[in-house]
Amino acid sequence: MPQSLMSFMGSLDTLIAVTIGAFLATGGAVATELIKERGNRRRREREAAIFLADIIVSISNFTRLADRSQTIGQPWGPFTIGYFQSALKQLGFYEANRMKLYDLRDLDLRGRAEFHILAQYAYAKGIVDNSQTIVSLQQELERLEADAPDARKRQIEEQLRQPRFHREVALRGLSYNLDTADELIASLEPVAGVEFSGVDQFEIAVSNMQTALARFAKEFDVIDGEVIPKEENEDGLTEP
Repeated sequence: MPQSLMSFMGSLDTLIAVTIGAFLATGGAVATELIKERGNRRRREREAAIFLADIIVSISNFTRLADRSQTIGQPWGPFTIGYFQSALKQLGFYEANRMKLYDLRDLDLRGRAEFHILAQYAYAKGIVDNSQTIVSLQQELERLEADAPDARKRQIEEQLRQPRFHREVALRGLSYNLDTADELIASLEPVAGVEFSGVDQFEIAVSNMQTALARFAKEFDVIDGEVIPKEENEDGLTEP
């Protein structure tokens, strides 16, 4: 065999080996990137599920706390309204991070979670806004003197009916959606890899609230809307 032909065959073997090596290296890099991207997508989906479930749990807990606080003191006092305002803050946090929603590949679960959160936002905002309107009208009614025209008093009472009705409707809607929240959390748990029902944060919060109220009752009295330390209340009186 001529020397030139033997040299060409040797070069061809080298070229084939280099080509095969290049294909293997490229294929390995592509496979690595695909595996990495799949892992990142799964991580983002898991984080999205944790984020959504945490928002839903927080809103549900604040709603339950607001409902429980209505049995203590004034049904629509500052504590109750404060819990609804806290729920709105959680919903605002969701809006600021809404893009996480699109990391969920389950379109049905994504749609149900978004609709639930937006509905709860509308209900909570309705409660807070109507409560502010009611307080404003009640303050105006209180400022009217005894000899003020009865027509104006009746007008204010009539104006109070609508926000009271809308607030009650919003409260019912917020409460009815709690069952939907439990279903959503159960659906999100397998994706999140976390059991949100493992710790009852609501019962912990209620226990802390009751402990704080009991401690307050031991140390202070409330007379004519003024908080007085018990050692300064010589008559031992307190408002119911």
